[in-house]
Amino acid sequence: MKINLVGCGGISKCHLNAINVLKDKDIELTAVADIVPERADRAAQDNNCRAYYDYIEMLDNEKPDVVHICTPHYLHVEMAVEALKRNINVVLEKPCGTSADGLKQLIKAEEKSNGKVAVCFQNRYNSSVVFAKELIESKKYGDVKSARAVVTWRRDEDYYNADEWRGTWAQECGGVLINQAIHTHDLMQYLCGKTTDTVEGHISNFHLKETIEVEDTASVYFTYTDGSRAVYFATNAAGSNSDPIVEITCEKAVVRVEGSTVYKIDNGAQVIFSQKSESDFVGKKEWGDSHTHLISDFYDCVRADKPFFINAKEASRAVYELLAVYESSKSGKTIVMKDFVK
Repeated sequence: MKINLVGCGGISKCHLNAINVLKDKDIELTAVADIVPERADRAAQDNNCRAYYDYIEMLDNEKPDVVHICTPHYLHVEMAVEALKRNINVVLEKPCGTSADGLKQLIKAEEKSNGKVAVCFQNRYNSSVVFAKELIESKKYGDVKSARAVVTWRRDEDYYNADEWRGTWAQECGGVLINQAIHTHDLMQYLCGKTTDTVEGHISNFHLKETIEVEDTASVYFTYTDGSRAVYFATNAAGSNSDPIVEITCEKAVVRVEGSTVYKIDNGAQVIFSQKSESDFVGKKEWGDSHTHLISDFYDCVRADKPFFINAKEASRAVYELLAVYESSKSGKTIVMKDFVK
């Protein structure tokens, strides 16, 4: 399969590493693109492929089987739709969209295309998450009664000043919710396995008022259609980066995923699973180490022409919900998801 990549910034390292790890499975990286020529040239040289400064030119000239989109948030839908129009399969960094209209456009484009979409919620592939998902679905501890999740990370001025698109409503399209904490939000809903009824939330900017426009902290209250509930707190204003916590309360015990460890909590906390580090880890610890697993699985689905489970529609669920948080914080109202998603 011929592979291309657009966007040669920080997160591209995880994708390029995965592509190189998988090369023995008929994978060929033929080109990369970036609007900053130096970045494109450097990535092309490091990966022995061609450099482009216009991604449309790259797609039309190279005609890849798969394109990886690793650009700033506001470009994701536009670029994915252009690839899907050409029946090119897409590996798309999160978030898969930044507006309700954009999400609908992406979902429709995938439905009309022969190409498939894989959205990078790679932490679903973490061994600890796979173990917890199977355990919860087995009903060993009974039905799910509630859920909670906590993200406490640190992002300071240097992080936001490194790229002009960060920390802006126009290009990042949000802060901690849409950038860092979206993975934990997705994991909570994925492990919980319930349909969201209402969302009520509040966002704040505590520590970088002179640096960013967007939120550094959010608190959210979810209700589900069966009457159960979840709470969620996320911040990148903490003093350090800690492992995110996702806790699913079942009838007989609590299942807590804390980074690479799974705990059973009833009368006390008991470790029931501990994930070993992966040898192909690349990038920030907070990104997780499962990009290669997700990308390999997607390539297998492309080869076999099978559906991929984290497609545009599936990944849009988490984005719709965080957009509802922004709307709730702005309006002061509880958002009913079935009306919000129309």
